[in-house]
Amino acid sequence: MITEKSRFYSALAYAGGLPFIACAHWGTYLYKDAQSPLNLFVTSNAATVFAWIVFLTASPRITLLVLVAVFVCLLAIDRHLFNTGLITRH
Repeated sequence: MITEKSRFYSALAYAGGLPFIACAHWGTYLYKDAQSPLNLFVTSNAATVFAWIVFLTASPRITLLVLVAVFVCLLAIDRHLFNTGLITRH
């Protein structure tokens, strides 16, 4: 039987990728800061810290929704960086 706690842990396993995406944004900004239309240091850190605060204070359901929203936002930033030629598919 799947409990609320096990669902929450599953969500956390998926959310573990958020810091790695944020780190990729840091690397992009370090090497291409003059070309970047966004301050990726601020955007990636703000998204990750926001998700962490929600994790500490909200219910599992709200936390999962926020993690999905943050992931989508970071994905949108990646898409923008790809469209501007700052990152590639690899």
